Amino acid sequence: MLLTYYLMKISMPRTIKMIRMTIAGVLIGAGIAIHAHASAVVPIANRLAGKILLQVERNGEAWYVHPTHHTRYYFGRPRDALTIMRQQGLGISNRDLFRLFGIPPSSPPAPVYITKSVVLAQRLAGRILLQVEAHGEAYYINPKDLRGYYLGSPADALRVMQTLGEGIRDNDLAQIPVAIPGTSGFTAPHSVLPPLTTPPSIISVTTPSGSSDIKITDFLLWSNAHGIEIVGIHKTTDHFYYQGGKPEDFSDPKDVPNLLEVADGLYQIPENIIAVLKGKTLYVSHLNGRGYAVLGSWPEQNILAGMNRGVILEQQLKKENVVHEIGHILDYHGIRGMYEDPQNLFANLEPLRKEIFSVSFPYDPALVAPPVGYLNVYSTANDAENFAEHFASYVFRAQDFRVRAKRDEILQRKYDFFKNNLFGGREYAL
Repeated sequence: MLLTYYLMKISMPRTIKMIRMTIAGVLIGAGIAIHAHASAVVPIANRLAGKILLQVERNGEAWYVHPTHHTRYYFGRPRDALTIMRQQGLGISNRDLFRLFGIPPSSPPAPVYITKSVVLAQRLAGRILLQVEAHGEAYYINPKDLRGYYLGSPADALRVMQTLGEGIRDNDLAQIPVAIPGTSGFTAPHSVLPPLTTPPSIISVTTPSGSSDIKITDFLLWSNAHGIEIVGIHKTTDHFYYQGGKPEDFSDPKDVPNLLEVADGLYQIPENIIAVLKGKTLYVSHLNGRGYAVLGSWPEQNILAGMNRGVILEQQLKKENVVHEIGHILDYHGIRGMYEDPQNLFANLEPLRKEIFSVSFPYDPALVAPPVGYLNVYSTANDAENFAEHFASYVFRAQDFRVRAKRDEILQRKYDFFKNNLFGGREYAL
């Protein structure tokens, strides 16, 4: 189901340059503390959440520990830092930035900002903030002093590392999971479908190792590696729509029932489609309801304030519903590029999508059977539901879709649209 939201145009942040942080030899002289071994009571990743760590037993390599999912990101090359800022940075409006630091929208950035709102700073401690209504200027909220540190130039970044970075030994650092693929310690999930470079074939939608073998930690690492944030929630969609998201509304996704249904759904989708979710958030709820696509927010009116683009998934979590909602994101952002979404990866398909999935008649939920060209009555609600329902059917009701398409020209066009343009010829068994 798709809600119509007020949406905020978010410009892509400008390229923010940073330099490689190799600070060995100055750590002790600069007075940087070295963390002792973590206590048995509080895991070290929790204690160091949101902080910048310097690997003192090597070459002073810098790591950023994410404040919510407690995995670490390596600040190595400039493009590494840029990726972290774009994927893990939290967009902030000019109004909220003024509330936080008293920064007028047109003023040039300063090196350090004193907090004007302690409550807001506590909510954002350890976060990298992106000024999305300007040029994507980046600020780091230091958890120790709750001040904001500008991350604009290489010199600024080096100063932040030298001043705020905390030394850590290798044994302690190893206890914090690595979030970026290709670096030491990253564990890839075992249930991802083969890449699209494999020959087209009909595949099964069952998880290869069985759902009992899927570890939630693997799923969260997989999500992080794809730039997808998973957040637990325990408020209704109406609450987020009218009152926005507050820290107390969010929780650890590991505690949400049926979370592996979300994993099972996402693992069925090819990598080229998953890429549309980069930079977005999947909010998984403890409450009963349905799924909703969050296409943007309107903080000035407190509509979905503090919420990222993505999907709200309410109980009962089912993989079919997950894929349906992902279909909305693919449609609105991936194909149509609405609201200047940066993941408009399939823009070339928009004319054909409009031709095949437009609905030209009023919705009648009382229909006892779908009309020609539709797999079910709900898919006739509008063109967005038409797309999302058939997208989910291509994955989870593929055999029925194929059989009915053989005697229905419109359904055949829909099936071929997905097969040839999005799934690279891959078909599903069920």
